[in-house]
Amino acid sequence: MNDLHFNLDFYDQLHLGRSDKYRYDFIKFKYIDRQYYSNINPVLNSAVFIFRTIQNGEGKGNVLIDILKDENINGVQVAYHKNCHFHFIEDRDFEVEGKVTITDYIEITIYENELSKQYVAILKDQLCYPNNDSRQRFKFREMKYLLFTEYDHRKNLNNTSNIEFAPVFQKQLDVIWHENRYRNFNSISYIDEKNIKDGDAWTMVKEKIKSNSEEWHDKYRKVQEELEDEHRSFKYRPVED
Repeated sequence: MNDLHFNLDFYDQLHLGRSDKYRYDFIKFKYIDRQYYSNINPVLNSAVFIFRTIQNGEGKGNVLIDILKDENINGVQVAYHKNCHFHFIEDRDFEVEGKVTITDYIEITIYENELSKQYVAILKDQLCYPNNDSRQRFKFREMKYLLFTEYDHRKNLNNTSNIEFAPVFQKQLDVIWHENRYRNFNSISYIDEKNIKDGDAWTMVKEKIKSNSEEWHDKYRKVQEELEDEHRSFKYRPVED
């Protein structure tokens, strides 16, 4: 799967270009913390789910889902692309039908139990292939993807966060963060001053920069491999061509 974070530039800004391959739906959730009755949750409120609907080819109508941070979205780039749409979802939007319809291909619904709510994307009429055989094709009337789980901490759950993204989306955020750290540590401005002493030769400073950069590059590669493992764990993958 072509993760959208590969389209981030050096400044972590999303570049969409003017290609008509995708329709982009940016989805934000307004989260109410039921423990403190607060509308603020830094984990969820700073993230945006991006649904890309393929507009042509064999995979027409198939939907790809990614997650980015708000700061990755460049308003000028979004306006330049023209086929971009924004949706802001609150709990009350589910009260009438129990779901929110985004497009003919995308619905968001909630599955609720005593301890948690699971926010799930339901994708309609998806053409997929088995993860171990890209030659086969299967048409699914519905394909479901967990977006995130909201835990009710009034039930005294002690070993969860209020909001937990599905593993594949958490890994996407981890990759972005680690890649950013790797790039930053190529700069002398990110060297801790305590590690630089008066009289240090420039060659020594460069070695410290290189050491920090290599350390974060290794961490970045590790989380990238973990994300690839998540994709490999999917039973089916959408046709993208």
